[in-house]
Amino acid sequence: MARELVAQQGVRGLFTGLPAAILASVPKLSLSFATNETVTGTLLDRGFKEGPLVHITAGVCAGMVASTVTFPADVVMRSMQVASMSGNTYKGVLDCFRQLFAVNGAGVFFQGLTPELMKSVPVQATALVMNTWVLGQLGIKKHWDK
Repeated sequence: MARELVAQQGVRGLFTGLPAAILASVPKLSLSFATNETVTGTLLDRGFKEGPLVHITAGVCAGMVASTVTFPADVVMRSMQVASMSGNTYKGVLDCFRQLFAVNGAGVFFQGLTPELMKSVPVQATALVMNTWVLGQLGIKKHWDK
């Protein structure tokens, strides 16, 4: 598959969708960490006891927010990648967005969100809980350092 892609589009074809991937990944990670910290702080400020339940709740909220907000960019990225494999290409991220919207309407950007949440939320929540715990064990972060 990669050989065919390189033969058709050159090495550059291997990186089709990279700008969209970056546009999806950086905000997703930023939102995930920011939401996790905000929810954790809010729960602790409201009297919830420090511990796993607080961090799991914050991680789940963070995963849901980050995945939902950035899902349209994921749809564009995947569409560009699939199109390049079938020989069709978009002129860029904006062109892909415009064509998807013109053909399918705004709903296309959220088709498949439920399975995405079922897949990504547990992964993100686990990663954030472990990140918080490890940083606490290393004395870098206040949460869970008791």
